[in-house]
Amino acid sequence: MTTTQRGKRTEALFIITALERDWELATPFCEDNGYDFIIRREKMGQWEAVQVKTAYHGGRDKRNFLEVGFRRSKGKFSGVQPYNKGDFDLLFAASGKDRWIIPWDIVKDQKSYVLVGHPKYDEYRI
Repeated sequence: MTTTQRGKRTEALFIITALERDWELATPFCEDNGYDFIIRREKMGQWEAVQVKTAYHGGRDKRNFLEVGFRRSKGKFSGVQPYNKGDFDLLFAASGKDRWIIPWDIVKDQKSYVLVGHPKYDEYRI
């Protein structure tokens, strides 16, 4: 499975997760945003931008932790850049049946990856 296919599978898992919880869901028309979806978790509540990432056992800490890459692609020739405040409100990460939804304020200081499988993120597991 390619990286793009894994990403699309994780996006499908996010859609299922949102529908299971009766969240309103929308996708942006353009793909160059810092987010993949917007959701409203409460009726008439605030819309929140969600960045969806696939978690995997990475090279930094292969013990029991899953990580997600925490940089955004800016196009074929622009390389990757860190996320900035305002790019998204929530990070959704998933690997198999494990899922997390983590507020921006919790991950904002991460530079290149987030160890979502670390116990400090347990309270954001859904």
